[in-house]
Amino acid sequence: MEIFRRIGLEKAVRTAGLPTEQVCFYRGRDLVDADYVRTGLAQDSGESTEHTPSPGLI
Repeated sequence: MEIFRRIGLEKAVRTAGLPTEQVCFYRGRDLVDADYVRTGLAQDSGESTEHTPSPGLI
């Protein structure tokens, strides 16, 4: 995303990506693990642990 930002394409790429609220990650031993952990992407730069002006995107 930082490369896209530097060449002026970040806004277009973000428009084509999934909305942040629709992105979740599931972590567990397998797909039916009862002890899974569900996490989402940070909603704004204050919530992120990433040290970047352009957080990741799917």
